[in-house]
Amino acid sequence: CALSHKHQTISLIKFKKSLTINTISSYICEKPYPKTSSWNMSRDCCSWDGVICDNMTGNVIELNLSCSGIVGKIDSNSNLFQLSHLQRLDLSYLTHFFGSHISPEFGRFSNLTYFDLSWAGFSGQIPSEVSHLSKLHSLRLYGCSGLEVLDTHHNNLIGSLQTIFSNNGSSLINLNLHSNKLEGRIPRSLANCKELQLLHLGDNHLTDTFLIWLGTLPKLKVLILRSNSLHGSIQPPRIETIFPKLQILDFSDNAFSGNLPSNLFQRLEAMRTNDPSRETQRYHLIPITTKGFEVRILYLYTVIDFSSNKFEGQIPIESLDLSGNKLSGKIPEQLVSLVSFILKSFPQSSSRMHPSTTSISHF
Repeated sequence: CALSHKHQTISLIKFKKSLTINTISSYICEKPYPKTSSWNMSRDCCSWDGVICDNMTGNVIELNLSCSGIVGKIDSNSNLFQLSHLQRLDLSYLTHFFGSHISPEFGRFSNLTYFDLSWAGFSGQIPSEVSHLSKLHSLRLYGCSGLEVLDTHHNNLIGSLQTIFSNNGSSLINLNLHSNKLEGRIPRSLANCKELQLLHLGDNHLTDTFLIWLGTLPKLKVLILRSNSLHGSIQPPRIETIFPKLQILDFSDNAFSGNLPSNLFQRLEAMRTNDPSRETQRYHLIPITTKGFEVRILYLYTVIDFSSNKFEGQIPIESLDLSGNKLSGKIPEQLVSLVSFILKSFPQSSSRMHPSTTSISHF
């Protein structure tokens, strides 16, 4: 249950006592200021440094301890989590939390709209409980270099991806921010995330061109950027090896245009099979952590979806969902041998497109 104003004050005092102060300057905090030194029972907590209360109820709604030099750990038993009315929480530039994990108890702040852990030294993954903070508008994670999983999909995050993390996401394996309200370009710093296996930024308001530089990520298996405002033509890759591990590619419902370069798909080695008979279906599993629960996606060799764009020209590869475009030309004969191929929405493309073979009745 919610604490009274008096008990919120007591919780803050207990939280203060669980920490120590280190005001030695650092390269990210030139002049740390010990805000908690003003916290004592002789004054109303609403007058303490870093504490803001609601004018009507007196509840503590904001706690800003940025650059305050506090040292210690915020574990699941911390009295911090008694402050259930918090709307803004800033723990940035507290490097002395280095190596600490983000407690699932942060998910108790159901009213939280702003959450800043930048340069606080936290590592590990964002707990699923934090992913469920439905009122969260701003999440900042600069400098959290140990983060492996960041999953806050289906929330109300706004702003640019650059405001969430900077160049220090090199440990990320799973980045899932789909179905938010993120805008702007996709930061090039993602190219530093060499461990990244899943990147899901679909259903946002991102504006950018084709992200050929993502093809340098050596372990990327799933790339989903559907339902954004990505635009422009897709240029042929200039490097020999591109997307070496990619299995799932979804750029559907964007504004890409022009011809599809065939050599792009020819270089997607992980989508090709050396099994000429195709009699034995080979299945693989991609482990993905979503909202804290690990699921495994069953997939075949090739999953590509470029539907609902503005592509033109002939179909350059064997199996592809290209519905909602302006394609013309013949359906390649190779499609006849793909029993599992599903012909999707070709009436929406040019009426000039027709099968190059009459042996197509089994589709």
